[in-house]
Amino acid sequence: MKTCKEYEMEILDAHYGEAKMSEDCLSHLASCASCREFQESLQAIPVSDPEPAIDEWAIQESVRAAMAVVEVRNKRERLLFFILTVLLLAGGLGLIMRGFGNALWKAYLTIYLVGPFLLPFFVWKRQRGGQEHA
Repeated sequence: MKTCKEYEMEILDAHYGEAKMSEDCLSHLASCASCREFQESLQAIPVSDPEPAIDEWAIQESVRAAMAVVEVRNKRERLLFFILTVLLLAGGLGLIMRGFGNALWKAYLTIYLVGPFLLPFFVWKRQRGGQEHA
């Protein structure tokens, strides 16, 4: 035998169109004042539209605006990367021309040997940063 709570769940499902009321539930409603009150209180609540209207144009415009912001940021990052690359190359060539080639060679060797050990840290930091801005 079902409890009133179980019948109320069935009444609730029927009210929102998720299921039909069973014969057992209908007969219980005829004999139980508490469940009839519950059903009447549900009927006083307006049923909302299950699928709200979606403004596809507004969504499309928002996506376009976001893509434009990302593209501007990407252009800025590429320009910064290019400028820093040229400056680093010019600085290295300048050091070689002034006779610091041996020190520069040792610095590059140190970077090549130590860099791979730092790579997991940079990847972890980049992945964490990507999740925060997503």
